[in-house]
Amino acid sequence: MDFWWLALVVWIAAIGLIIAALLLRNNRKLSMQVLFGISLFLLVFKTVEFACYRAAHKALYPVEFSHISYFVLAATMVSGVKKMRPFAGLCSFVSGVAFVLATTASPNSVYNDAYSVYFMIVSITQHLVLMFAGFLMLFAVDRYNIKDIWISILGVASIFVFSVLVHKRIIYKDFTKWDDMVIIHILTGNILKYVFPTGFVIPLWLRIITIVVLLAVLVGCFAAYYLVNNRIFDKREKNGKPLKDADYELGIKPLIIYLINRKKSGASPSDGEGTSYPQTE
Repeated sequence: MDFWWLALVVWIAAIGLIIAALLLRNNRKLSMQVLFGISLFLLVFKTVEFACYRAAHKALYPVEFSHISYFVLAATMVSGVKKMRPFAGLCSFVSGVAFVLATTASPNSVYNDAYSVYFMIVSITQHLVLMFAGFLMLFAVDRYNIKDIWISILGVASIFVFSVLVHKRIIYKDFTKWDDMVIIHILTGNILKYVFPTGFVIPLWLRIITIVVLLAVLVGCFAAYYLVNNRIFDKREKNGKPLKDADYELGIKPLIIYLINRKKSGASPSDGEGTSYPQTE
């Protein structure tokens, strides 16, 4: 591996961000502000990026799991829809951690597949930010109701279906990399091509085993994300130290609710606290 140092750099950065998420785990208000800032930036940056590709007549679209995760996280936190947070956190967590593991397994691919050093740095940064957001939403936002896990399952299944439709050229017929999508390589078991020598034909039995293992890992991530989150919050309650600022919200929906409630109560425009909008659901 000529670029083993790249995997080392990614791991050092990842560990640093995980530590940062742990340090923020008991400060819900600041965690919400950080997540909202990250999400707003991603929403603007990724929208402008793909709009520029479109304006330049480059057939590049948000089709990979991580691409979609940017928008899922951004739309969820900016809109302030609480029910979508576990799904957004799970997508961010899976995208970020999978990238770190992929870089560990094949740093050469990360380096060689990038259009330039700039795009490689941007890609690494974006994936690590997703991972950071995923951990932060796991530790410090809400206690997720495991009964709502169907939202995350349906959401991830929809991403897979969308990617297959792109691969089959039913959606984005002019997409230039329809046959080289990472998510399709995962679904077909060809993802191992990144660790085997170029030209190696992956046997069918190994592809099937790969698909089964990856699906098992994904299901495990679903269960673990909710169960670990619940355990963290249950432990806080048991220790008599529940997370503070539980009613602190940011986003379009909380803002609308806040303005409606203020209008009903006849509150003065000078009332309120910056960009926080207390609400209950």
